[in-house]
Amino acid sequence: MSWLAIETSSGCVSLALGEQSRCLREVSQNGNASILMEPLFRKLDADFKKIDRCVISRGPGSYNGLRVGYAFLKGLLCFEPAPVIQVGTPLILAAKAMDELKKKDGSALVLHDARRGEIHAAWIAVREGLPRQEWERVGKENEIRGQFSDGLDAIVSHDFSAADLPGFHAKHWLKLFPSASMAGRIAHRLNLPATSNLSSLEPLYVRGLATSGAPSL
Repeated sequence: MSWLAIETSSGCVSLALGEQSRCLREVSQNGNASILMEPLFRKLDADFKKIDRCVISRGPGSYNGLRVGYAFLKGLLCFEPAPVIQVGTPLILAAKAMDELKKKDGSALVLHDARRGEIHAAWIAVREGLPRQEWERVGKENEIRGQFSDGLDAIVSHDFSAADLPGFHAKHWLKLFPSASMAGRIAHRLNLPATSNLSSLEPLYVRGLATSGAPSL
């Protein structure tokens, strides 16, 4: 399976092309995903018409970034339809953390600034390199801190550092940004479902999660 992956949930936008669980090329910058398409495909002499799947980082993350990423993807697919796989951004960050720590098994707490004095937190267990979301919450710092023990391998965030949240403890604090290459690799390795229904494609916004209180994997 060949794939094009798009990650716009953070300030570091990235696009990647890959096959199966291997990334062939990734390009990134702060800003606009659309201007990355040409250099991404030109270097590999690739053809968008031959892409089997598109993969997108679903969030939670930057509200504007997610909206732009989904609009960009839907625009591409209006001309060249392809099934789409959505990947939760906490899964991407947890998998990157385990790669960084050179561990196939472990647990990570992924933190995102939900604004209004709240934090979005997702607990991810990784087994044999495959991330699985155990739970996610949106709440005040003390509410989130009471949900986990200090036995975590890593706390991962691009919004916070250990100095920002001194009550949160893990073996490692990592500042990482989600990447399109990891989104594509996870989509393949977890064999996540794809959809061709563009109207069903929606990012996961923190505020929607906070309102519904429903977990989302």
